[in-house]
Amino acid sequence: MSQSILGLTLWFAAIGAGLMAGVYFTFSTFVMTALARLPRGEWRLTVVGSLYADAEYTRAIRRQIEASHLEQNVKLTGALDQNELVAHLECSHVLAVP
Repeated sequence: MSQSILGLTLWFAAIGAGLMAGVYFTFSTFVMTALARLPRGEWRLTVVGSLYADAEYTRAIRRQIEASHLEQNVKLTGALDQNELVAHLECSHVLAVP
């Protein structure tokens, strides 16, 4: 019997600096910290949203991924068109939106 890999999609709208950026960062930190406690081969996380709307936020997320050694499990897609987003959502078991 093969094991299913849990697919999660974390979606971020275009954000700016300030309070919402802090909310998004806290939420993504919480999600990645929780996932890092699970066996690496049992899950993958796709983070969808602009990588350019808040460059500091993107750098902080990349640092967190590297520090937690999650490079094999976490993928940052950047902004997606509607068809690509639908395809990701159809393959996901969980959608997390802060």
